[in-house]
Amino acid sequence: MSFLKNSKLEKANGGTYVFTVVCVLLALVVGQLITQFLANAYLGFSLLSIPSWVNKNTALILLLAPFGLGLLTLFLCVKFIHKRSFLSVLTSRSKFDWSRFFFAFFIWMVVMLGFMVISYFTTKKILFQFHFSELIFLFLISIFLLPIQIFAEEVLFRGLLFQGLGRVFKRGIVPVVLTSILFGLMHAGNPEVIKLGGWIVLFYVSSGLFLQIVTHMDDGLELSAGYHAANNFFAAFVLTNNWQAFTTDALFVDNNVPDFGIENSITLIIIQPLLVFLFSKRYNWGNWKNKFFSVSNENELR
Repeated sequence: MSFLKNSKLEKANGGTYVFTVVCVLLALVVGQLITQFLANAYLGFSLLSIPSWVNKNTALILLLAPFGLGLLTLFLCVKFIHKRSFLSVLTSRSKFDWSRFFFAFFIWMVVMLGFMVISYFTTKKILFQFHFSELIFLFLISIFLLPIQIFAEEVLFRGLLFQGLGRVFKRGIVPVVLTSILFGLMHAGNPEVIKLGGWIVLFYVSSGLFLQIVTHMDDGLELSAGYHAANNFFAAFVLTNNWQAFTTDALFVDNNVPDFGIENSITLIIIQPLLVFLFSKRYNWGNWKNKFFSVSNENELR
């Protein structure tokens, strides 16, 4: 059974998927309200505008905490409302393939490090900073809390919502495109949108499309989650700046003027298509036409 059709493991209807998505979004909102209250009441600042004197690790924990409640809500909804295993919204395989996850993580991390090295020697605006005690704590946050945020997003969009839309539409291309658009719109509130303009949302949509294609063709979230994890780990632990979603005590700080950057254009036009090609060869993807355009009664909403 393909990953898109894993929803056939349950008897839920479209309303059940809508209910689950609403529950998860409410959980995220409630989590944000709780962390905002804690920041205001006990630490004396607002998460909407974090002052410079606030410990960056503390702020990062508060920003990531709501995703814990969101992921827990997802798990409970899949188990008790959809009444199927949580594994079924992660992969179509008998177990989560960590080798795929770490392969995608390694490939994308190497690419980002390459971009950073080039920028380091050409712009002279990337500076090394080393705060040992803060860096150790940041590393622990990056390996224990960041995955919660990553898997909350992956399971919600490229897992459950993707499969739910697959019950409604007869062609795989439709849920692939719709979830990519929704993923991009979810990031429309990121701080970098203010700095770079609303069109940066198109970058998020395009990246979401790349990740959804990978998920659909590989029948699981492993490659997508690995890529996503590398991206966020890099932004939190390796290279930070003062205008994106993560502002941390990372190893390096980028003082370049905020702009879209040629590396992002290269990523969309060259790197991501090459990664699709690499993954397709490594994991023997086939039946592209059937995956995206075939009409099957199995995809109809019951």
